[in-house]
Amino acid sequence: MINRHITPVLVCLILLTFSGPVVAQEPTLPQEAEDLIQTFFLMSDEAKYEETYGLAPSILQKIKTRSFWANMIRSDRDRMGEIESRKLIRVERAESFLDLPEGQYLKAVFKTKFSKQTEAEETVVLVKIKDGGYGLAGYEIEYNRWPEAIRIIVNGLLAVIFIMVLLATITWVIGRVIQRMENNKPDKEKG
Repeated sequence: MINRHITPVLVCLILLTFSGPVVAQEPTLPQEAEDLIQTFFLMSDEAKYEETYGLAPSILQKIKTRSFWANMIRSDRDRMGEIESRKLIRVERAESFLDLPEGQYLKAVFKTKFSKQTEAEETVVLVKIKDGGYGLAGYEIEYNRWPEAIRIIVNGLLAVIFIMVLLATITWVIGRVIQRMENNKPDKEKG
C-alpha cells in the first residue's frame, strides 16, 4: 500500500530533477522590427518627432499627415522628460489596429522610466509591409494619470474659490459704498 502512494511522488521528483529549472523566456522581436523600433526610439528620444514620420509605411502616410503624426507623439513624450530606462516586456501580434486596414501588426510593449514619470508603458505598433519588412504604425504611452488629474482638479477648485472670494468682496464693498451713500443723504432725501 505504501508503494502505490510513493511511486507517483518519486516519478514527479525524478522528472523535476532531470528537466532542469523552468526559465521564463524573454520576449523577442524579429531583427528588422527591433532595428526599426530602436531607430524610432533614437529619433523620438531626441525630440525628432517629424522625422519619425518617414518610418511609417505609405499606406499610413495617406491616412495621417506629418504634422498630425508628430503632434500625436509630442503630446505624450514632451511631458515625460528624459528617458532613464526602457525594457521590452511583451510582444503581441494582431490582424487589426485602430482605424488602419487589416494586416499583420506587431505590438511591442516596453516598461519605461522617464525623469518625470517613473512608471510608464510605451507601445510601439509595427505593420508588415509588402516587401516583408516593417513600417511604424502607431505609438502610445500609458502612465498613471491620477497625480496630473488631481493637480488639475485642485487648481480648478482654487480658481473657483478665488473667484467666489473676489465676487463676495466686490459685493461687500459695493454694499458698504451704497450704505454710506444712504447714510450721507440729507434727511429729506432718505424719506
